[in-house]
Amino acid sequence: MSHETSKFVMPKVWAMLAVVAGLLGAFGTVAQAAPTLVDITGEIQSISVTSPGDHWSGGTIVVGGQTIILPRNLLIDLPANRLTLKQIFEQAPSRCNGQSGLAKGDSCNQTGMGGIAHITANRTNGGNVIAGDLFIEKGGETVKGIVTYINYNEGWF
Repeated sequence: MSHETSKFVMPKVWAMLAVVAGLLGAFGTVAQAAPTLVDITGEIQSISVTSPGDHWSGGTIVVGGQTIILPRNLLIDLPANRLTLKQIFEQAPSRCNGQSGLAKGDSCNQTGMGGIAHITANRTNGGNVIAGDLFIEKGGETVKGIVTYINYNEGWF
């Protein structure tokens, strides 16, 4: 490249680099709010599955008045198992007829108490709460007292 040609090309290159740098700077200054972490623990009021025929279906759960989205492919932890939402509904007692049996509002739940859910989730910019981890256990009843009898045959005391 001759000296005369470089006088005209180099300013154009620098001008194009300046435009690209300006565009990158303009896009880089747009701030996006990050999702916030939400930890929820409480009694399950209701739980539903979006597509009962889909093994990996998502759904929703209501805990403490807060509706949490259970995304597709979520595995739910139980004390001795890990199941999909569909499997939880499939393993419900036969009298539940399409209910999980874990929610306080389920007609087949005769205890009057729902299971306890421990949920780690993200709250999106739109306000949706989406579960990332869900652990469900039976109600946290505690009984204090003195053991006065043990029935070894039936397994109670």
